Amino acid sequence: MRLSKHLWLVGILCGIPLGTNNVNWAQESAKPATTAKEATGRSVQWNSNVLVRELALAVGHPLVQQELELLPYQIEQLKQLQYDLQAEVTKVAREYARTRPADRDRGLAELYERTRDEIGRALLPKQVTRLEQIAVQSLGPMADSEDGMALVTLLSQPMVRSELEINDDEIASLQTLSQEQAEKLKREIAELRARANKTVLSGLSEETRRKILQLVGEPFDFGDYQLQAGGVIRRSKDSK
Repeated sequence: MRLSKHLWLVGILCGIPLGTNNVNWAQESAKPATTAKEATGRSVQWNSNVLVRELALAVGHPLVQQELELLPYQIEQLKQLQYDLQAEVTKVAREYARTRPADRDRGLAELYERTRDEIGRALLPKQVTRLEQIAVQSLGPMADSEDGMALVTLLSQPMVRSELEINDDEIASLQTLSQEQAEKLKREIAELRARANKTVLSGLSEETRRKILQLVGEPFDFGDYQLQAGGVIRRSKDSK
């Protein structure tokens, strides 16, 4: 709850929606961007999303703190940076409220660059690198045991595509390869399950195995459908 609150609050201040389902964010990202590029080559929008997530995750997510091996004093420093960033974003937004968006973007770019420098002073280089990786992954899951399309979904996000300069042909190729791997994975999992069932049943008598096989029959693939109270429904990917 605390993490979501931080993302929501700073997202509002930055003028960029950061809902956990990324739907609104993706829609906004699809709009033509007018922001300038920083010296690092990253857009203001990218730095806003990723930087805000870095701070929120490091401050509010125990597993991220454990992954990075953050010390208490580092967490406190990041908390202060998070607070300062919120205040400074509000200040910049007010200062450039009546000027061109490009002026506002330059002001925000300078702010994000300063904040990133402060993070670099508070953390070890390997912690900074891993924290940014985790923040990027928070934009969309990297792994999905069901369909193998999660990485492609992340790379297809408009803002990610823009930063990595991935074109339509590359996305189409990724989608095709991912689908092929998903089908291969599904077949291999089915084979593993069949072997596992056979191994489990091997500990029983032949008569008992015969009765079990007669009772349940051959495995049936229910696909995307599942039985719940009230009837059969189609399971959405979001519910996995």
